[in-house]
Amino acid sequence: MPAHRHTATASERTDSGIAFRDAPPDPRLAPWVASFWLLRIAESAAARRYWVLPDGCAHLVLPLHGGHVTASGPRPLPQRRIAVPGSNVFGVRVQPGALRAMLRLEALPSLRARSVALHRYTRLSGIEGWARTCSPRDGFARLVERATAALLPIVADAREPDAIVTAAIRRVHADHPPHPTVASLAAGAGLSPRQFLRRFVDAVDLTPREYGNIWRFRRCVLGLLEDHDSTWTTRAATGGFADQSHLIREFRRLGGMTPRQFVTRLRNVAHERVWDPTRPEYRPS
Repeated sequence: MPAHRHTATASERTDSGIAFRDAPPDPRLAPWVASFWLLRIAESAAARRYWVLPDGCAHLVLPLHGGHVTASGPRPLPQRRIAVPGSNVFGVRVQPGALRAMLRLEALPSLRARSVALHRYTRLSGIEGWARTCSPRDGFARLVERATAALLPIVADAREPDAIVTAAIRRVHADHPPHPTVASLAAGAGLSPRQFLRRFVDAVDLTPREYGNIWRFRRCVLGLLEDHDSTWTTRAATGGFADQSHLIREFRRLGGMTPRQFVTRLRNVAHERVWDPTRPEYRPS
């Protein structure tokens, strides 16, 4: 869900040449994969800076113009990128806390705010083989099909993600608002707050508070795509923010700009479905 730092003209608001698509995974992948996504930037699009918003997930990222697959860990803050005309990027959004379990990389240190090239791991040669079959000319459905075929043998030999952390993540998604405290999440897991915090951070590479704040912000952003009429005061009150000033500070911190600037940039991108783990098609069974 990119948010662009660019003043949109009337024509750009209708067709900026930038499109983002998302799709739920095959149910057999659902414990590990949250969704697949594709960012396409047309040759006619203007080069511009944009922010990649935090979503609490790790991603497998494949530039379709060539290159290795990288595993990019969750980031507590937005990441600035340059939208290059004619570039296409395909990605696998990994369920929070599931990356190491899926790829059997338990010994890998924290991926918080960093990336690692997967071609370094010979056991994951199937992922590199998948990358070589993909082309910028492929349609989204074909890319998803090929990624699914590459990942199914990998998850067949994978460890299930930590059930306690998975349950806590689902509770954060379901609780609206405010998001639950570490103490209440720990109590629900039958652990002390310190035990729960260590277990959550080891799996997710974020603290529960960081993940909760990211999800509160993301839930507000999802609302902006569907509701154009609510006031910012109403959004703050219903979204779990202390007040409108708190909401504005969180948009600057997690979105890189003010809420009004953010709305302009958000609507400057054509979104065809967006990952929302509270929706049935994205919710793991």
